[in-house]
Amino acid sequence: MSIYALNSLTNNAPLLNVNSRRKCMKKILITSLAALPAITFAAGHSSATTHAFTGFNLGLGAGISSFRLPLYITSSGGQTDVSESSTSWAAEAFAAYNFQWTQHWLTGLQLNYQYNANDAVSRSTTVNHFMPQHLWGGTVRLGFAPSSSHYFYAEAGPEWLRMKAPAKENNVSLGTLNYTKVGYNIGLGMVQKLSEHFYAGAHVNYYGFSSKTLSHSSTVTTKVKTNLLNFMLDIGYQF
Repeated sequence: MSIYALNSLTNNAPLLNVNSRRKCMKKILITSLAALPAITFAAGHSSATTHAFTGFNLGLGAGISSFRLPLYITSSGGQTDVSESSTSWAAEAFAAYNFQWTQHWLTGLQLNYQYNANDAVSRSTTVNHFMPQHLWGGTVRLGFAPSSSHYFYAEAGPEWLRMKAPAKENNVSLGTLNYTKVGYNIGLGMVQKLSEHFYAGAHVNYYGFSSKTLSHSSTVTTKVKTNLLNFMLDIGYQF
């Protein structure tokens, strides 16, 4: 190699190094920009999955209430078992807060009011336990979410029941007593998202209340033990 050629290569070496670095940086930039949408989508998808059900909820529901009333009447003629059952419609309103603490598990607290329009249990010469029933309560919920669009749950909590109990003896009215009792509520259900904020749900709940004795007069008393089995469909909004 001639001295001239060697000098030419030596003098252009910095330029060659600069061009190589520029090409390398350009490749890195293009690769990073191409990967950015995928990284952003993955991060957003992970966040949506983990927190899809976290937030406050308000909703309404309607369904069927099956009512079982073991009822014993003690009057001047002795004790009579007049236990009956009925099925009618029910409606509810609820407010809740859920927190999804892993990709698949969540917990929640819910407050609810329910109106059950069950038929009256009627005995024309003894006692009438009239519906509707009013229930107020709260539950703690544990849910499992297979995906970010739906979850299944179990719940349990206390429930307060109020109903009226008019009584008669020999077709003579003895007035009306309010029957109130604290019991429990256990249930299973599922929730399906319809959009970012709206969802639909279905649940079945059992309500149990211990017995209570009502004295209508000196000769007429009733012993009541209320049990309810409800199936409800809900529509809700998550904030």
